[in-house]
Amino acid sequence: MADCSHFISRKNLALRWDLKYNLRPSCKKCNQQEYGNLEPFADKLELECAGIVEILREKSREVYKPELQELKAMLIDFRAKLRLLEAKPTPHS
Repeated sequence: MADCSHFISRKNLALRWDLKYNLRPSCKKCNQQEYGNLEPFADKLELECAGIVEILREKSREVYKPELQELKAMLIDFRAKLRLLEAKPTPHS
């Protein structure tokens, strides 16, 4: 089992649902007991996309409040992605 780890805390609405860079699967120990284990998290993000850590930190300082329509659109998108994941056969099926 894995947790969904956030590089920038999920309290930050500007990045809470940033699936591309801010969210990654992690083990429960790293996410819960080591508070995200952010140093290795940052290193891996930088390997994927140089400069992204500073971009995320800058974006986290922006004031952001999503509009209702934006939240509805994200919900529709996440539900569609979930349906795709649920439809994929698992190796143990």
